[in-house]
Amino acid sequence: MKLSKKGTSGAGAKTSALEIVLYIVAGITAAIAIYMTYSAISYISSYYSNYGVSISSNPGQAIQYIVGQAFAYYAWMFVFFVLARVIRKLGHPTVIGKSTTSKVAVQTARLSEESPEERKARKEKEEAEKKAREDKIAAEAENKAQKRAAKEEARAKKKAEKAAKYNHKEEANEEAPEKDNTSDENTDTDK
Repeated sequence: MKLSKKGTSGAGAKTSALEIVLYIVAGITAAIAIYMTYSAISYISSYYSNYGVSISSNPGQAIQYIVGQAFAYYAWMFVFFVLARVIRKLGHPTVIGKSTTSKVAVQTARLSEESPEERKARKEKEEAEKKAREDKIAAEAENKAQKRAAKEEARAKKKAEKAAKYNHKEEANEEAPEKDNTSDENTDTDK
């Protein structure tokens, strides 16, 4: 006889230690809550019987006392139980119809189902995509380098033009005083 994969828990998920502890604490809290309810009811009935009054004469105070004695335990029981259920759902492979399996598990399942030819084709496709990305990055880097070189060339050309312009002005300034000096020398020699 074969056991089903789903098992008794619904999806074959292992029960965590924390979940078990929370269920146990919820059970203990439920037992305490039931005991406190019984204790409160017995106290109220003995109280009213000692004074010769019936519970039906003042049910509001009786209910208030019973609830006041046991409510906190029922609330904590509910909290522990809900926490255990949440942990169970989070540990489950599917939560509210959406798969929470990891990417690695999906890839492992895909690899185990693929034939060798499919694996080879997938690997070649991934390598081609990787090469295309690398080529694109290299082309972008080359394009940036060309643009940078063009900018540097334009800057150098502008500097050369400025330098030529500046040198031309200096040469013109140097030639003008020399002309004046030569005319002064001629006048000195004429005297």
